[in-house]
Amino acid sequence: MTASFLDLLQRRVQGLGYQGTLLQTTSPDGVELLTSLGYRPVDHLTVLKIPASTIREVRAPKPPKFFALRRASDSDTDAIVQLDQSTFEPFWRLDAYGLSEAVLSTPRSRFRVIEDLRPGAKLPVVGYCIVGSGAGLGYLQRLAVSPTVQRQGLARALVIDGLHWVTRWRGREVIVNTQSTNSAALALYEALGFVRYGYGITLCSSLAGL
Repeated sequence: MTASFLDLLQRRVQGLGYQGTLLQTTSPDGVELLTSLGYRPVDHLTVLKIPASTIREVRAPKPPKFFALRRASDSDTDAIVQLDQSTFEPFWRLDAYGLSEAVLSTPRSRFRVIEDLRPGAKLPVVGYCIVGSGAGLGYLQRLAVSPTVQRQGLARALVIDGLHWVTRWRGREVIVNTQSTNSAALALYEALGFVRYGYGITLCSSLAGL
């Protein structure tokens, strides 16, 4: 990535009618270059990895009573989007199209939800997880649990289900990234055996309002 290439990219993007670009870099030097060209860092993601050997040692818990882990279906889409909207900041939220893109971004994927079976439950789906697999690697694409039922082991059950699925496809390791400010997610992943990897990812934007 060079200054001349980025300048050309920016002009091409503007020529297509876009107001700006959002780029990511995995090094401090990349951040310095983008900043010198008028980009502004808007978020930083921590990258974590867990090898298959560690996954095999992690026991898969059952969801608590009145919660069921099952395959996601098309009829769950509206509930999952509603859950996603209530869990993530506006910039990171997904709509139905974004969910489909996450599922299709790898050759194989596993899409599971946590269903709330309690009488009078307001939300039919209170958690979901998308895990992808390809070329010997696994990717924890998306994880969300409703704030109303957190700290009950639901996120842990979803993640472990996905991790063991990757190993059944002979994945060597699973990779995940999350906002560096998301202390709850980082604590969950590290408790499961994930370790932080490299510098991480910095997102930089050329849009003044982002």
